[in-house]
Amino acid sequence: MGTNQGHAFNSSYKRRTSTWLGRGPLQVAALLLSWEFFVRTFHIRPSILPSPTRLLLEIWRQAPELLRHAFATATASSEGMVLALAAGFAYATMTVFSNRAAEISGPVISVLQRIPWIVFAPLLVVWLGYGKPPAAAVAFLMCFFPCAVLLQAGLRSMPVGTLEIADSMGAGRAAIFRKIRLPACIPFFTSALRLSVSISFAGATVAEFVGSDAGIGYLMQYAGSRADTTGVFAALSLLILMVLILDLVILLCERICIHWPATIPPCTGIHRPEQPCPVNSGRASQCRP
Repeated sequence: MGTNQGHAFNSSYKRRTSTWLGRGPLQVAALLLSWEFFVRTFHIRPSILPSPTRLLLEIWRQAPELLRHAFATATASSEGMVLALAAGFAYATMTVFSNRAAEISGPVISVLQRIPWIVFAPLLVVWLGYGKPPAAAVAFLMCFFPCAVLLQAGLRSMPVGTLEIADSMGAGRAAIFRKIRLPACIPFFTSALRLSVSISFAGATVAEFVGSDAGIGYLMQYAGSRADTTGVFAALSLLILMVLILDLVILLCERICIHWPATIPPCTGIHRPEQPCPVNSGRASQCRP
């Protein structure tokens, strides 16, 4: 990777994080003020749309109960997410070391990732019972396939020329995997992690709708059965806040620890970064399609 590409990547990270930390809170504040103004101006009933101030009072009043249910949802979604990342990495590693396994499993994964696994929540409740297991299982099923595809792309993202040079210098497959493929996969891993946070929380919450005695989903269903719109919004607000905080933490860690891009130029020929890709000079045989 060239120096200019690394500088461009670092600049992109700085812009993304600055937007998150600078404009993000201002935009949220403007949205809340507009929401409050809209509710008060048009005298909308709390049973239809509660104001942000009413939501804050409700969250303060039910803070212990909300935190208890939030911890249950966070635990179930985290378990499913961690298992999905581990299983996805194992699958990606298997396909890197075995081309035959990649050829066989590729179409299967492509089909399975298009299935809306969240609709299996009632069946998982029947199999696993009420509580955390079905919520963690739904989170796992929803996260595994995107993670597997992203991590596989990360482990295979190195140009063939780089791998050929390492092989010609006597590096074994294990050394190439450890010293070349793994570092190249780290940006893809953080992307998979950020994607899994929102997906896992959504899956766990929906599973709690179906069969659970704890969690944000259960709390929202209970409040909805009593036509408590403010309670539903309070639980939903806490869920959104948890996802945003986790996403911000991952983004900050990504900016601090990673200094190379997640996308590699398609060219596999050996040429200096300042030179044009051989594809543009007519030597397409040296590059990947």
